[in-house]
Amino acid sequence: LARGRYIAFVDSDDQIHHQYLAMLHAMIHDQGADLSAVTYQIAAESSLSAPIKPAEIRTYTSAEAVADLLYQKHLDSSQCCKLYRRELLDGLYFPEDCRVYEDLLFVYQAFCKSKKIVWCDRKMYYYNKTAKGQMDSVSPCVTDAFDVMKRIRQDLSSRYPSLSRAIDNRIISVSFNILKLMSVS
Repeated sequence: LARGRYIAFVDSDDQIHHQYLAMLHAMIHDQGADLSAVTYQIAAESSLSAPIKPAEIRTYTSAEAVADLLYQKHLDSSQCCKLYRRELLDGLYFPEDCRVYEDLLFVYQAFCKSKKIVWCDRKMYYYNKTAKGQMDSVSPCVTDAFDVMKRIRQDLSSRYPSLSRAIDNRIISVSFNILKLMSVS
């Protein structure tokens, strides 16, 4: 079990910028946030040592972060690219019955528990896209994807009813992702 004050997730085949954790920690500390986030890019050899450019920084309330997440504006659904205050994750788990979109549900729940989230547009997380990911196998993923959307919709209806349109938008996006995968399969 984690004992530190902060928790970050990094997939074993991904890479991070050498200032990644320092940047995320500084953002939490400077902004008094519960969670900080940066952006990612598909890994490329030249990106690992690229200088960090001046950045746009945004702060969000919980509701604002959920809206941004569901509308897919700045905050992404990966549990990676983020640093969490450890206590924020108390009681949060990745659903064991879900093979895809479990990260969206986890991040949604973390945002709901946060009072303040800070995001920066710096690309400091380098995602290694493998030839065959979990979403590349469509049939078992369809049920999981829509189950996650249903769980979020149910919670959202009582927590942030004004965001019902945002979850509808995300459901449409998920539907198109699945259709795209089906056309490739």
